[in-house]
Amino acid sequence: MERIPASDRTREKLRALMEGRSEVADGRSELVRLAARLIIEEALEGEAGMRWDAITTPAVPRLAPAIATDTEPAG
Repeated sequence: MERIPASDRTREKLRALMEGRSEVADGRSELVRLAARLIIEEALEGEAGMRWDAITTPAVPRLAPAIATDTEPAG
C-alpha cells in the first residue's frame, strides 16, 4: 500500500473547504490554518526529498583545478 503524502491530504481538506463540503464553523480561520499547514508540509517534503537524493546519489569525485606552473627556468 502506497503512503499518501501529508500535503495531499491537506490539499484535499482545503479543496473540500473551498467547495463547501466541510462542516467547519469558522471557514476562514480553517482556510488560513490549512493553507499555512500545506506550505510547511510541502517545504518539509521537498527537503526530505533533497536529503534522500543526496543519500541515494553516488558521490562524484571532484578533480582539483590544474595549477599553472612555470616550466621554463628563469634566465
